[in-house]
Amino acid sequence: MLPAWSQILIFVSVALVANVIIYFFNYYKYNNPYYVKSPLLPPGFVIGIVWLAIFGFFGYAHYLVYKETEKWTVANIAIIVVAVFCLFYPVIVYYRPEYTKFFNCLSLIFAFTLGILVFNESESAFWWIIPFIAWSAYVNLADSLIVHRYDVNKNLDYRDWE
Repeated sequence: MLPAWSQILIFVSVALVANVIIYFFNYYKYNNPYYVKSPLLPPGFVIGIVWLAIFGFFGYAHYLVYKETEKWTVANIAIIVVAVFCLFYPVIVYYRPEYTKFFNCLSLIFAFTLGILVFNESESAFWWIIPFIAWSAYVNLADSLIVHRYDVNKNLDYRDWE
């Protein structure tokens, strides 16, 4: 098993690469008059920093679960599965923005499920999953308070943007 610092570094570097890719994918959104961002969400760079921290916490929780059980468990696999889901979430929402609320709810379900699985294996690792649970709950709250303009403007012709 890799030491704690290398586990954290692996998860954070994957999140860092994903943040850079997401920034380039989503750049048009912030210049698009039909995209509405919830006023409760912080600026994009803060969201990137939050996700870097969460992925670092994932890495440390992964290390703690393995250290305490000395084997691969369902909790270890769940941490990796949820991390992969978190990496693919922005790509799916980019291409299909109407699924945003569904995937936000799904991430909250995954967060609570991950918390339960990790708590059953290691209570000390569970504390490192709580920021992900809190962030998922906050994003669900912020997203539920707005009505996305893409619902209203589905029938716009691309010529209207010129």
